[in-house]
Amino acid sequence: MSADLVAGLGRIGQTADLHSFTKWLDNDEMFDDDAPSKASLAFAALVAMRPISELTEEEIETVTVLLHARREPRGVPLIWDVVVEAD
Repeated sequence: MSADLVAGLGRIGQTADLHSFTKWLDNDEMFDDDAPSKASLAFAALVAMRPISELTEEEIETVTVLLHARREPRGVPLIWDVVVEAD
């Protein structure tokens, strides 16, 4: 998605650089057995901008599926992109 933004900017004559960052979140922090941990749900609540108690069962299931899909032996990657206008 970010690469599409940079490409779109290029089509209108603007230049931008894309920087990707990855932080590995420890499996022990992200899971309580096979369920998402309170830390995982707190992060999901932050993204949703609502308290954990207001997350629906469907949202919790979505968080669980996403965490398991991305889970690796060294943890769960949290990846974010930064698009910076180039000089």
